[in-house]
Amino acid sequence: MKKLIGIALVVVMMSCKDEEPSLQKYFVKSGEKKEFMSMDISSSILNVNESKLSASEKKALASFEKVNVLAFKKDEKNNAQYSKEVKEVKEILKDTTFQPLIKLNGVGHNASIMLVGDNKEIDELVLFGNQKD
Repeated sequence: MKKLIGIALVVVMMSCKDEEPSLQKYFVKSGEKKEFMSMDISSSILNVNESKLSASEKKALASFEKVNVLAFKKDEKNNAQYSKEVKEVKEILKDTTFQPLIKLNGVGHNASIMLVGDNKEIDELVLFGNQKD
């Protein structure tokens, strides 16, 4: 009986193996940390006059739900954590799910725009930027 319980625990523990990191998990985990500021911005903020839009533009606007924003509040005390967070996000964005559109590299500043989906139907648009100081 003890062996059966031990085997059952091993099977349960193996089935609880962590999944791959994802941007959504990173947002949830980081949004709870004091160094981060998190907000959801509704599509109504666009305040678009729909009467001037074509049918395809109206369809595109209707598909836009919200913007999730996550920002690290960097100061002179948390530079090491900032570097760690940037590295973690860059690792997540290496996943082939994210298709790069634009990369901007300046002196001490970097930004990238990526999409999830395809050219006909974009599921997510990801903007990621960071700076050294």
